[in-house]
Amino acid sequence: MTPSVSGSIAGGALGSGNMLNAYGNAGLAFKTDIDDKVSLALIIDQPFGADVAYTNTDPGYPLGGTVATVNTTAITAVGRYKFNENMSIHFGPRYLTASGNYGLVLGAPVYASTYSSGSGTGYVAGVAYERKDIAMRVALTYSSAIDLELDGTFGDLAAEMPETWNLDFQSGVAANTLVFGSVHWAGWKEAHITDTLFGPLVDWS
Repeated sequence: MTPSVSGSIAGGALGSGNMLNAYGNAGLAFKTDIDDKVSLALIIDQPFGADVAYTNTDPGYPLGGTVATVNTTAITAVGRYKFNENMSIHFGPRYLTASGNYGLVLGAPVYASTYSSGSGTGYVAGVAYERKDIAMRVALTYSSAIDLELDGTFGDLAAEMPETWNLDFQSGVAANTLVFGSVHWAGWKEAHITDTLFGPLVDWS
């Protein structure tokens, strides 16, 4: 992805330039059927991340040189049980690892810490409805919040990754034509990222 986020201060006199670097997320999934009612899946993905860099600012912009990165990898094992041809439930544990760094510059370097990999656990749970005759499937999945603690070169990092809800749907609308989509919600107001020395880095409350 190549996001673009920019801002300015002093009535637009000093611009931040694009604050975000290009990034990509990778994912891998494997599923197997145990019998006609039970299925197992293993999912590896990168659910959260950030790559912030104030490296294209106008001269004199106060945050010029400030950087922050967050890298995460999640491993989720999911079991599905089918009650009948239409209804099923799915549930499983989730293991999340994260690492990153933070460097604040206000005209001159103020604070910096690099955080080694830390991990936390949570779970996913959901329900699905299917109709094979029209290739329809609607699935609602909840992922719990996960707490993380990362050792840093200066301050350590305590973080809570938010709980999320995913609604995925698809349906056949004509021969050889499938409509699909998804809706994602994350509880960012309850999430936080805090350095034990510097204080809150991210707080949406």
